[in-house]
Amino acid sequence: MKLSIKAALFSALVFPGSGYFIVKSKTKAWLCVISVLCILVIFMLEAVHKAQLIAQKIVSGHISYEISALQEQILLMPGRFDANIITSATWLIIILWLISTVDSYRLGRSIESQ
Repeated sequence: MKLSIKAALFSALVFPGSGYFIVKSKTKAWLCVISVLCILVIFMLEAVHKAQLIAQKIVSGHISYEISALQEQILLMPGRFDANIITSATWLIIILWLISTVDSYRLGRSIESQ
């Protein structure tokens, strides 16, 4: 398999930025991987915060165990972060994923042509 294809597939399917490790661009790889991991931490903090608040409401009897009631609470529950931050973080991961995939492919092609 060509280096460029392998690098692009790693970035696209394994983890954003992992293709940079294939083409020996470790600085870009670590920057991308750490950035994505930081964003994922934000998502996890948000999910845990909402889950704890909903669990407290279930235990106290304010909401039922029905799926529709839980879905409604997830959407209505105030989060730890502003909705704009979560939306921006989502777009940032998508952009980092696309850039790392295309750039890994580009770097692989340049190495193949040498």
